Amino acid sequence: MQTHSAYPSHAKPNLMLGNHDLVRFGDLIQRGNLAEPPMMAIGSDTKQLSHF
Repeated sequence: MQTHSAYPSHAKPNLMLGNHDLVRFGDLIQRGNLAEPPMMAIGSDTKQLSHF
């Protein structure tokens, strides 16, 4: 907590989450075995994704 003295009393932390933060958070959830991504169905959905 000594680092708090390095900032002015009016300074507030940035609590905004960006796209990178969301991807990183999802990665940490997977690494912690708290969740798994949904499995993709093989078939017409796969063909649609290949066009992107």
